Amino acid sequence: MPICLASFLGQPLPVADYWLWLAFPICLTISVVYKTTKAERFRDIFPAAAVLFGSMIVGLALVTIALWLLTRL
Repeated sequence: MPICLASFLGQPLPVADYWLWLAFPICLTISVVYKTTKAERFRDIFPAAAVLFGSMIVGLALVTIALWLLTRL
């Protein structure tokens, strides 16, 4: 029996246990696409995307820690 792809829109996937780990692929995708649009040469894309990916992950981690500490007050 085939599964209708539209059924996923009405019933989201259960990601409650690992939703925080989904930040890695979305940050990686955003950094590669953004740096692809800004780079002048192909070999400049991946080092710049790695730096942007790292800064995004560190920034998200700092915001997460700050919000966690704020809720503990």
